[in-house]
Amino acid sequence: MNEPSNGQVQIATLNPAPYNPRTITAEALDGLAASIRNGTKHAADWDASQGYRLDTTITVNRQGRRIIGGHQRVKALLEKLGQPWVHKGDITWIDVEPDSPAEKGRNVALNSGLIAGDWTPDVLGLLGDIGELPDVADMRLDMLRDELDMRFVVPLEAEGQELDESVADDVQMTECPSCGHKFPV
Repeated sequence: MNEPSNGQVQIATLNPAPYNPRTITAEALDGLAASIRNGTKHAADWDASQGYRLDTTITVNRQGRRIIGGHQRVKALLEKLGQPWVHKGDITWIDVEPDSPAEKGRNVALNSGLIAGDWTPDVLGLLGDIGELPDVADMRLDMLRDELDMRFVVPLEAEGQELDESVADDVQMTECPSCGHKFPV
């Protein structure tokens, strides 16, 4: 199938997989749109007047032009950023039978957190380094910080270990008046 010479693939010509197992909250969709907006601002050799770019490609099955991975990014482009197309360089094309185990398996694999890697405590320092960016709140990185504090900081305190101050400089702690347990605010 030939793609447009202008480099744009109209979202209306793509079909979301009807079995896609993922959803997104309105708040998370806003954060995703902010992340796409921010990523486009920093893309090398890209003029923002040419539209938004994706840091991670969407995956589309040529057979049926079905979106296999990236449904939420497409939704953010269309609904939140008002861009009715995807740059052809932001699409990874596959060619499998529609509704086949191969297509559905790819969809599940692309959406699986179990094969995506995991955070290390070093992420807390990275979040501290980027805390001054104007789009941090829009991208929900502040909420990620809270989640990661609960994951890495609270278990250390529960075990009586000291916090690595280089990672947790900005963590404000509070103490439960009933039991004395300390946790991040």
